[in-house]
Amino acid sequence: MPNQLKKEIEKQGMKVIKKKTFYVIPPIPFFIPKNLTKSALSKQKKHSVIKRIIMLFISFLMFLVNLVLRIFRIWRNNVYIVAQKVDKV
Repeated sequence: MPNQLKKEIEKQGMKVIKKKTFYVIPPIPFFIPKNLTKSALSKQKKHSVIKRIIMLFISFLMFLVNLVLRIFRIWRNNVYIVAQKVDKV
């Protein structure tokens, strides 16, 4: 995709000065909400009711963030290109 974009810009009579591709990693690993939920609902660990509620709430928020990241594909590669119009002589 970045190379296709570069080719299209050059077809329009522009010169690519700089091209940068970077990747964004999701801020929350997908396993954390699951593990946090398991820990909050575990009968073996002695968490207070308030701590369990907070853990479940945080787990739910992390799940929502991951869902939004997946839907909008925010963590995919991003590209920026700096181009300059070429004067034809």
